[in-house]
Amino acid sequence: MFNSPVSRHFRSNAANSNSSTASRQQSFPLKKSNFKSALERIKIPDRFFSGINVFKVGSNGKLEAASLTLSQDRFIISILPRATPRQSNGSSSGSLLRPSVLRNRIKSAGSTGGDSVDGGASDAGSIVSYNQVSDRVDIGSIDRIQSGLNTLRFEMARQKEKKMTMSPRNSSGIPLLDESKSFSLIFRGAKTLDLMMDEGGDREEILYVLTSIIRQYGLAKLKVGNEVLLLRYVWNDVDRDNSNTINEKEMGELLNRINFLVKEKNHGAVYQKFCKTLALDKANRRNGLTFEQCVTLLHKTKRDTWQVKPVTQLFFDMFGQFMNNNKVRKKVSANSFLTRFLQTVQGEKTKTIEDVRNIFDKLQGLELADVADLVSEKDYISLDHFEAYLLSRDNDIFDPLREKYCRSDMNRPLSEYWINSSHNTYLTGDQLTSRSSVEMYIKALYRGCRCLELDIWDGGKDEYGTPIPIVYHGHTMTSKILFEDIIKSFEVFLMLHPKTYPLILSLENHCSIPYQQVMVAQLKSILGKKLYEPDEASLSGPLPTPSQLRGMVVLKGRRPEGATDDYDTDDDAAADDMTDQQSMRTERSSNTVSPTVLSRRC
Repeated sequence: MFNSPVSRHFRSNAANSNSSTASRQQSFPLKKSNFKSALERIKIPDRFFSGINVFKVGSNGKLEAASLTLSQDRFIISILPRATPRQSNGSSSGSLLRPSVLRNRIKSAGSTGGDSVDGGASDAGSIVSYNQVSDRVDIGSIDRIQSGLNTLRFEMARQKEKKMTMSPRNSSGIPLLDESKSFSLIFRGAKTLDLMMDEGGDREEILYVLTSIIRQYGLAKLKVGNEVLLLRYVWNDVDRDNSNTINEKEMGELLNRINFLVKEKNHGAVYQKFCKTLALDKANRRNGLTFEQCVTLLHKTKRDTWQVKPVTQLFFDMFGQFMNNNKVRKKVSANSFLTRFLQTVQGEKTKTIEDVRNIFDKLQGLELADVADLVSEKDYISLDHFEAYLLSRDNDIFDPLREKYCRSDMNRPLSEYWINSSHNTYLTGDQLTSRSSVEMYIKALYRGCRCLELDIWDGGKDEYGTPIPIVYHGHTMTSKILFEDIIKSFEVFLMLHPKTYPLILSLENHCSIPYQQVMVAQLKSILGKKLYEPDEASLSGPLPTPSQLRGMVVLKGRRPEGATDDYDTDDDAAADDMTDQQSMRTERSSNTVSPTVLSRRC
């Protein structure tokens, strides 16, 4: 039903309830949720609410005219389709461009949204009505924002653009791709929302505003209990009419989203029963439940589901069911929490009373449901606070001390470390027919990989006869991407993370000499001083340390046996290929390797 309390010695699919604290027939003076309004304090230009003109990359790589808007509470980014100048003024059909990802349908209870759009060209057309399909991204689901064209959809858009003969602005009002105006929202782990600013738009302003909101959200998220956070995640999906309340019809979907299954015919009864508990009159019942009232509903639903919830039993087992005054235990002292729980049950022998007081201060600052039996005494916490601790990062099953490292440990030669590595990094799927993508390198980097593989082959030549090195899984039907685009993505990553430990590029080089020369030129021109180039003295000594190579790119590869820097070959790429047997022999051959010829571990 709900995420259950998790301690290092206790796991259960528990709902949070106890029959001893049954529903009370009274009116609850619910206070306004601080978390729901946490982002409203951020000052944002009005054009973010009325709409900023952008172009969105669809699933087929086609650019579509759209408008980026923020909800008033700053929690939702919406991408609404809009008409281009040609469509709004000269098109007889009045057709509108439609987005093609997420496909969340917004139902409007009022009139259509024909507001003017600010932040871009003023004559770029109006936003379509709210009953059109819209892309909606929750601020809480965004993992990161990245600039440029380094996603799969942008790659598809570039390929589509190359196949078309386009003027700087074609008859549909769609411009050419511009890296300086493009950015992507990466959310829910792998999904992307890829956008490009329209004329007159300021990409850096959008990136600054969205980054500020995401940062503030991360801070506010640490100060709320699970009911509040859970409801925030589902609120905008359930509140279909954007009324900021949940009516009787929407109640069923809310319960389903939290995995509390109630037969459809009983939705109305559940709604009316809870409204009666809150002592709401008929008019307020028709208006619907507010966010704060729904938080109370979630807490009561959890509380009233179990006769004795597992976390309560755990609480009583450790601290005793009755206090010294023979009353049922509702709180626990800092000293008991330390000696009976942290040190005895959890085995955290190094914890002190000061650590416990810091934990208690954090727990008492959480925004929990108003009906929770909370304790405000300085050196005590309630059962609800205890449950919140079990679900918090402070009680993570992984020891946080293990995540720390000593910087002095990073001063050994690079060959003495285990390195998080990726094989066939560029592939989005299988090794025979899947698509290759620059986006996969960015994903690997953000997942912690620092050794990435590039299988490089001779491509074609451009209109000037310059060789074009490409990356793909050779002798298969996987798609091909440019070596140059991959290197550009590394340069962008290093610009954002200048202190990262070295990026090691495992080059499986199948290119002939002319193509290798182009590769060298591209590496030097794009990376510049970020490219590690060993001097003669370093070739005979130990490898440099991770600390010495921070913010740099290191090349890892092999030369054909007996090759020197001045060897001469023709275009026979096969002469440079190495068999798997040769690779294995080279792997075992020597413990002393030059900085540009590191042992391969993929």
